[in-house]
Amino acid sequence: MSMPICVTILTRKDCHLCDVVYRIATHLQSELHFEMIILDVDSDSSLTEQYGTRVPVVLLNEIEHFAGSVTEEELRRAIIKRGGEDR
Repeated sequence: MSMPICVTILTRKDCHLCDVVYRIATHLQSELHFEMIILDVDSDSSLTEQYGTRVPVVLLNEIEHFAGSVTEEELRRAIIKRGGEDR
């Protein structure tokens, strides 16, 4: 099996959309093989400078694919397209 893709979710405390994207990604891990990293943009000044209030942001293998809301189907398709495999 190839290396799993990496899904990074850039979040911040008390962000409702961030929580929604996290729950969607967690659910998708039950069917797709990928690594998930959660980063709080407020914990790193370079992330705060780069993304400001624009969260959640979803990176697939360090490339931005979504900002703001994303549906489960949109995220599923993006992960599969980038090489995410079924479990």
